[in-house]
Amino acid sequence: GKPPIGHVLTRVIKDMIPRYRTMKGYMVPRKAGWDTHGLPVELEVEKAADGKTYEPGDTGKYTVIAKCVTEGKTAENVVFTDLMDKKGVLIDEASIKVVLDGEDITEKCEITAKSNTYTIKTNTNLPYGKEMIVTYEAEATERVAGETVTNIVTAKGDNTEPKEDTAQIEVKEPAGQTPAGPPPIIA
Repeated sequence: GKPPIGHVLTRVIKDMIPRYRTMKGYMVPRKAGWDTHGLPVELEVEKAADGKTYEPGDTGKYTVIAKCVTEGKTAENVVFTDLMDKKGVLIDEASIKVVLDGEDITEKCEITAKSNTYTIKTNTNLPYGKEMIVTYEAEATERVAGETVTNIVTAKGDNTEPKEDTAQIEVKEPAGQTPAGPPPIIA
């Protein structure tokens, strides 16, 4: 069907007035990431672990997938930030790998990792229809035994809003130990 008049009128005004002012010699600021139709460049991010439950000492494999979902646009200089909400999960910096459309671009990236968090500045643009995949390993230590660990990843481009996703894992109590509780009642 036809678009409502409010949509058409808004687009005409958003295009006409700045264009007129530019032709008159004025500096008209443009917001980065917005095209002439007013559509922002958007990222989509997905986070997954290879399991849901781990023993202390187990190493989990994590995958983060980012996509630019605005047709005909490119997310510029994509940055990933990943954080485990508990300090007892250790990210292995040497295992971090970044792939764009089947090509390993890890060498181009600036990677900073500290125990339970990392930041990856990819220095790479992500065009529409392509996927950027980050994989890494993390070890669950006894420090988080018996707890649920939430993992939060954020992906952001220079011209996009941040997008985040989460994954949760359970870390079991070590075998042979029972959770602390009240002492047994002996009658």
